[in-house]
Amino acid sequence: MAKNEKKRTFSSDKERLDYLKDLFMEQAQKEPINLKVGDFLKILEIQKKVSTDAGAEQKFWEFIEQIRQEELRHE
Repeated sequence: MAKNEKKRTFSSDKERLDYLKDLFMEQAQKEPINLKVGDFLKILEIQKKVSTDAGAEQKFWEFIEQIRQEELRHE
């Protein structure tokens, strides 16, 4: 962090995780990043734990299955 930058504060864990997820996605669109699938899944797992959306778990598992299928196609 540069000297003049303010430290980012978050009002909740969900807000912090949303920020990290958005940051990773933004960086991945610009250039390849060294983020392992397991790292990203851990972020999603933690986000799921703090989420209050009733349908979040179903969406989570659908997303996991989509990632799994994509990884199987690349093997």
